[in-house]
Amino acid sequence: MVRVAQAALNSVWGLPFTRHPTIVQQTVRGLAVLATIGVGLVVSTLVNGYVSGVAAGIDLGWFGRVLGYLIAVILDLGLFVAAFRLLTHRQVTTRDVLPGAALCGVLFFVLQTASSLIISRFLHTAQSTYGPFATVITMLWWFYLQSVITLLGAQLNVVLKERLHPRALVDAPRTDADRRAYSAYAQVRTYHHNDEGLRSDFP
Repeated sequence: MVRVAQAALNSVWGLPFTRHPTIVQQTVRGLAVLATIGVGLVVSTLVNGYVSGVAAGIDLGWFGRVLGYLIAVILDLGLFVAAFRLLTHRQVTTRDVLPGAALCGVLFFVLQTASSLIISRFLHTAQSTYGPFATVITMLWWFYLQSVITLLGAQLNVVLKERLHPRALVDAPRTDADRRAYSAYAQVRTYHHNDEGLRSDFP
């Protein structure tokens, strides 16, 4: 799964196949991701559940809830900053990935809260109809939406970093951004080492 995420982000950033990481590099990055993002995701989910009262059944009051939710959003934002940097085999800075990380962090928090609400209030009634598959359906729904959110955030980073805007909605390519985007699409399919025509900002 981590290797698939690396391949997806490398493709989003337009990294040519000749510059893709080796199996060893992918494995090292994957272990780093599991050691940092995996632990951070568990902590963020626990904080969100505790603040919402789902996990502990404690009412922290409005101030405690707001503070807890703010901490959860910051944790989520940090997770996506780390994910976008660790999973991309290209030299990107925190500033490069911050817009997409901010978008993903907020939407991920909303998704966590909605999932907690569904599990605590609606899942037990759905189990009478769907049985144990209700939990599976909820998890698949969560993973699908999270993958879409992550890719949208990564695309936002690339568009802002490479200035791939404005784009023509019909009859493309018409703008300069269209032409640069189409050129990048062609460069992604580079399977042999050939420095001619390749962009110089790749590592």
